[in-house]
Amino acid sequence: MKANYTLGGTGEHRGRPVRAMDGVRGPGRNGQWWPAAQLGRWMTQKEESVAEDKDVAALEAKQGEKMIEVKIRFWTNDIAPESGKILPKQAWSSGVVRIEANKSHGIVPSNPKPFHSLLDVNSVIEKVLIEQGIVLHPSRRMKKYVASE
Repeated sequence: MKANYTLGGTGEHRGRPVRAMDGVRGPGRNGQWWPAAQLGRWMTQKEESVAEDKDVAALEAKQGEKMIEVKIRFWTNDIAPESGKILPKQAWSSGVVRIEANKSHGIVPSNPKPFHSLLDVNSVIEKVLIEQGIVLHPSRRMKKYVASE
């Protein structure tokens, strides 16, 4: 089943208002949906409903469960010339990204997601966060260069 992707954000397309769930049919035979107004980022319908849910209640969290932890692990196999040994502080540029369990946030870890180069790490972290329905808020520094809604 193909996911129905939409674009987050609002704007205008061909003189009419565009909502987050709008899109325009892209060129070519595949009939892909393209960004409606070139704003925001692609979101699935599930992500969009999570992002629009503003009625989230604050909860008490135990010490050690306040932060959301994402773990990056690099493969170290087959680098050393002898089997079963490692070369200290050396690893391949590939591995897995996983999210740690956190009862306070309602995070139940799924299978680790692999990455095959350091350029893949950002997109894999994003997939892991989206899969859990985690919404990130821009930090003070990031607000300097990101438009607010």
